[in-house]
Amino acid sequence: MCFKTNPLSCTLKARWDLDYKDPWLILTDFKPEEANILWYGLRSCTECVYRELKSDGWQWHHTRLLLPQRAERMWLVLAVATLWMVILGGTHENQSLGASQ
Repeated sequence: MCFKTNPLSCTLKARWDLDYKDPWLILTDFKPEEANILWYGLRSCTECVYRELKSDGWQWHHTRLLLPQRAERMWLVLAVATLWMVILGGTHENQSLGASQ
């Protein structure tokens, strides 16, 4: 249990590697045997990708799709487009590095 007021039943995971300044203390609703603190490290990447899909790049929030099947197809299109942009960006970066050497 966590918190005196409004107690919350949860799992506390902790990790403190040698190169960390401070420990990671993560509260989760997963059971202890299901929780893996290393997944939390992917959170910042996931949040950036979500922001790109929603408002920064692909404008997902303007689609107003209500049918799950149509939204599913749109997410597939956005995933492929995002992968394509990553590949193009990586190719461009590699070409730029090669030209500067």
